[in-house]
Amino acid sequence: MIYAYSFRRVTAKTGDILFTRDGEEGSLFGEIWKLLGHILPGDLDHAAMYLGPGIRFVESAAKGVVVVEMEGNEWDGIRYGKERLLVDELIGIGDPIAGRGISPERENEIRQNVVAYCLEQGREQKPYNLNFFNPETDGAFYCSQLVYKAYQTQGINLHVHIGESADSPFAPLVFPEDVWNACLKKERVTG
Repeated sequence: MIYAYSFRRVTAKTGDILFTRDGEEGSLFGEIWKLLGHILPGDLDHAAMYLGPGIRFVESAAKGVVVVEMEGNEWDGIRYGKERLLVDELIGIGDPIAGRGISPERENEIRQNVVAYCLEQGREQKPYNLNFFNPETDGAFYCSQLVYKAYQTQGINLHVHIGESADSPFAPLVFPEDVWNACLKKERVTG
């Protein structure tokens, strides 16, 4: 089933990518995460796949691949920080399918398939991938690698480096910013 949820007037559909920035104002734990987020290029530090209904998503973070369900109507990185071992704020939503000339029937099939892929990784309790230079493994996942691999199974490449040469030492890494740039339809969530 395909769900839709509106985050401050920006709608996410099942299979869309939620992009966050580490840290949240007013939280000591959040400030520590914010410092760690400065290591990554761009202002997006984390990627997760929206599942629905409500605020339900699958991510790969310190505990590996897990499904998270937030109660209430708003993203609450502080409240779920201890459970997720991550404090973040929602920055934007990317639709990796829009703008690619895909039929509505095929779009629904892709959305169901990428969600099934991610949920399978969670059922298998795949760990967090600390080897960021190996995004092609299926044995462990970091956040943006998980969504990249899910869409790769459907013939959609979300590993797009913009403004970086192929011989860069960072070329193998799949950053959240790369996935954001690969989404032809994306929207920032405003406060």
